[in-house]
Formats: sequence, structure tokens, C-alpha cells
Amino acid sequence: ADERDELAHGLGWLAVIGSVSPLMGLMGTVIGVMNAFLGITATGSTNIGAVAPGVAEALITTVAGLFVAFPR
Repeated sequence: ADERDELAHGLGWLAVIGSVSPLMGLMGTVIGVMNAFLGITATGSTNIGAVAPGVAEALITTVAGLFVAFPR
């Protein structure tokens, strides 16, 4: 029983991190796509310089959310 209690220490935080991180990744993806659209609006064109920062932000946050969400 003592060993079980010792192994369960911090399990609540692990559950919080595991459940919140994918949602934060999704939120970051949405914000990154919005930034891409704002870049298009600001420059008036769809060149790579206007879109790339928002798309990069979206991809990075998506990867971070998936990295935490996938069990190992």
C-alpha cells in the first residue's frame, strides 16, 4: 500500500497536463491560422512572407499538443 501511494504521487498533475495540453495545442493552432489571415489582410497579398509566420506558429503548437497527447 505504501508503494502504491508513493507511485500515485503527482498522478493528478499528470492527468491535468495530459488533458489540457492537446486543447492548448488546438488553441495555438487556431491562433496561428488567425495570424496567417491577419498577415494576408495586412499585406493585401497571399505571398509566403505574409502567411509563413502564422502557419509556422500553427504547426509548432499542433506538434506540441500531439506530442503530449500521444501515449508512450
